[in-house]
Amino acid sequence: MKVRRSFVLCMIFLSACTDRKQGIENAMKKYDRLILHVDADSIADCFMPDGKLGTVSGRDSIRAFLKRFGDVKVLQQRSSTTAIAMKGDSARQDGTYFQEVILNGDTITATGKYTASWVWDGAQGWLLENMVNVPDKK
Repeated sequence: MKVRRSFVLCMIFLSACTDRKQGIENAMKKYDRLILHVDADSIADCFMPDGKLGTVSGRDSIRAFLKRFGDVKVLQQRSSTTAIAMKGDSARQDGTYFQEVILNGDTITATGKYTASWVWDGAQGWLLENMVNVPDKK
């Protein structure tokens, strides 16, 4: 009976981890969609109030930074997760990205790696604490 109870508890734990990792994946897909639509306000709202996007700190500063790219048309935005590490109410997600944009009439393709640090907010779900992109060297 003890073995069976331990097995059931283990399966519940694994299921909860899988659901939380899927939550991270879903949050990142939402972030990708918002980038595709160049929605600076909604992208900024994906961050904690004191979140960081590269060297830009704070939701309002992130919003102002992103609004400077209003003339950019994003043709494609994709990310792919390579790893998710969960710890309590936070997670670290590593992955790769592909982006194709039109800037000043030129089509530019960017690829690279990203690291996203997420924090669970009971009211808003998974929010970014930090997002760092490292472009591939050409």
